[in-house]
Amino acid sequence: MSTIFDKYPDAAQGKFLYMRAQMQTSTNPDEHLMYIEAAVKCDNKDEVERMTRESAVYDPKQVRDFLMSQKEFLSKDPRPLINVCHKHNFVTDLIKYFYQQNQMKFIENYALQVNPSSIPEVCGALLDLQSGEDFIKTLILAGAQNVPAEELMKQMECRNRLKMILPWLEARVNEGSTDNGVHTALAKIYIDVNNNPERYLKEDNFYNCMDIGVYCETRNPNLAIIAYTKGGCDVQVIACTTKNNMFKEQARFLLNKMNEDLWKTSGVLSEANESPRALSTSWWAPSSPSARRRTRSPSWSRCSWRLTCLSS
Repeated sequence: MSTIFDKYPDAAQGKFLYMRAQMQTSTNPDEHLMYIEAAVKCDNKDEVERMTRESAVYDPKQVRDFLMSQKEFLSKDPRPLINVCHKHNFVTDLIKYFYQQNQMKFIENYALQVNPSSIPEVCGALLDLQSGEDFIKTLILAGAQNVPAEELMKQMECRNRLKMILPWLEARVNEGSTDNGVHTALAKIYIDVNNNPERYLKEDNFYNCMDIGVYCETRNPNLAIIAYTKGGCDVQVIACTTKNNMFKEQARFLLNKMNEDLWKTSGVLSEANESPRALSTSWWAPSSPSARRRTRSPSWSRCSWRLTCLSS
């Protein structure tokens, strides 16, 4: 029946009314698409908005593509496209469309009013489109504490733009934020710009020690050891110091721990250990009085005997 109306250009309103009656019982995606098309043709903005928001029947890709072809209609009211893209996770497509149409205000309204949690993904999409950084920075600052820090860090880091969010991160810390993502991202920036990173890693209690340790291993192993040690990542400390021939630091760490289980699980006392002699040399020269006191313990004696056997 609906195809009959297509034969008469002036019958758009009739098709719209006919299809509206069908929507009460229809579970056919094609019929829901035809109804949305009819509503657009009749310039019925409110009904298009309602259908895209309420209907769970239409094919989201088909409706998305149809709406994107209706540029004049969307320039007056972008809500239908926002509804579809927001409901069905087409955020990147939405941002790309608005950016190409130079409708930056619509991007701002969506990110700040409709879905603040999408700001990281929105900013990532804008960077990929080579959007101006000023707009992106303003968007992030306007999102304030509503922006998910960890996801923002991931979006910026994978595009080598982590420093861009420094003002936002410092603002969150000044507000008293203890968010793990905020402090981890800030640590990475301080490491990259060499802004007293050692002090930050020792004094800050909210960054992800494992994440930062991995981040530092190829940049500055000494900083990696600080992070791993602070986070209780003992096995990672052993692995990092062995990999970088930092046996003095390894001996000091093991002496402070004096944990036979750690020796076993880390492989230090394993016959597969390729560097027992280097560790043994550092092991027999404890530098501090507290370290020398530990050499009197039974655990130290047992570990030392085993290490001596391996290195001989």
